[in-house]
Amino acid sequence: MKLRDRLDAIERQLLTAIDAEERAALAAAIERLRMLQIVEQGLAEGDLLPDFALPDSSGQIVSSADLLDRGPLVLAFFRGPWCPYCSLMVEALDQLRPEVEALGGSCVA
Repeated sequence: MKLRDRLDAIERQLLTAIDAEERAALAAAIERLRMLQIVEQGLAEGDLLPDFALPDSSGQIVSSADLLDRGPLVLAFFRGPWCPYCSLMVEALDQLRPEVEALGGSCVA
């Protein structure tokens, strides 16, 4: 199944699971984000990543400098395993990981 088809299926599933009032609130929140131009103001491909230090899955603090010391990096942030879109992204990243590692890079989510 193509990615677009999987995304559309998730959207249909989620929209049928919430009532009309919740859908309206969701649409209003999305419109507010559009008006605030969140996407346009975020980082884009090729932008420099600000330095950061975050806990890994075992609670150890890992800095961006530590990760970049290992070589090129594919970095993805996600909300959590409960999010179907995030789970799909992590699955895609995991499928890509062997190619990235073959090129000397690493994948971190």
